[in-house]
Amino acid sequence: MIFFAFRSYTTFLFLFLTVFGVFLALEGESMFSVWMGMEVSFLGVLFLISGETEEEVESTMKYFIIQVISSHLFLLSILSIAGGWWVLESPYFMVVSLLIKLGVFPFHFWVPSVISQMSYFSLILISVVQKMIPIWVFSNLSLEGSLLWLVEIALILSAFVGAVGGLGVLHFRTILSYSSISHTCFMVVVSFYSFKAFIVYLAVYFFLNLGLVSSLWSMKIYTVSDLQKVSNISSESVTQAISFYGLSLAGMPPFTGFFLKFFFLVLSWNEFPLMCVFFLMFSIISLYYYFFIFSALSVFSLFGGMSFRSKPFYWSWTFTISVVFNILPGFMLFMAVGIV
Repeated sequence: MIFFAFRSYTTFLFLFLTVFGVFLALEGESMFSVWMGMEVSFLGVLFLISGETEEEVESTMKYFIIQVISSHLFLLSILSIAGGWWVLESPYFMVVSLLIKLGVFPFHFWVPSVISQMSYFSLILISVVQKMIPIWVFSNLSLEGSLLWLVEIALILSAFVGAVGGLGVLHFRTILSYSSISHTCFMVVVSFYSFKAFIVYLAVYFFLNLGLVSSLWSMKIYTVSDLQKVSNISSESVTQAISFYGLSLAGMPPFTGFFLKFFFLVLSWNEFPLMCVFFLMFSIISLYYYFFIFSALSVFSLFGGMSFRSKPFYWSWTFTISVVFNILPGFMLFMAVGIV
């Protein structure tokens, strides 16, 4: 699949359906409208992620089966609430369906399996676009009692899986899949505070992810070993850009991802202090191996005498843009929440 390019008018149509489905769900006045928007968006994404290789087709089928199961469960919960059946069980059906859609523990198993065999463009769609509607539903649910306790436990265990799942992994798409699981937990908790705060978190996460996967895609890098195939004249600038994006997503200061985690703490500490402690502990675990993976690329070569004069203009600007994206948004986020 061509990254950031429309292959045909059909591709543009399904991209429009994806966006239209999101707006239909967010602006809907009933749960049926939300379900309808969710299905329209899913239909568009299903076409966009379908690739030409056998691995991409297999991943698309896995994703299709998982989403159909969760959509039917979500519809069952809506019908139960509307018809007055299973009044006590209906909220649990809805929450479970949302957890399946988001890939939250114990339904996280499909995320690495699906994303690891898809294109980088498909990774962006699943990791960012497809999270909006389920998390918007979460932000509007009045969770309390045992239901809230169930969600908290699921999010904590999911954050743990996202932290330790990437240990020993050198496949970038698999690493990003576990990163997606971790960040999903942060997004869900932030959405409990307000949906606008979730949009801020999602937007920053989107641009960091976009910068990372576009750098990886442009150099056709899928594993750490692929870096050996990159020509010497451009490898330093590109790998440093990849390093900065990766360390930022891991939450290393002073990059934007660190301020994103701080933004999460400011909003969630009063309501969910225990969950914040667990999330920070797991973030430290993930930061440990993220640091060694991405610093091994070339972040230290920046201090080893890299010469910008010998690099092509394109790659020098790639590195410069990565520095700007990974520092300025963090300070802007600080000022937006009134910390600075």
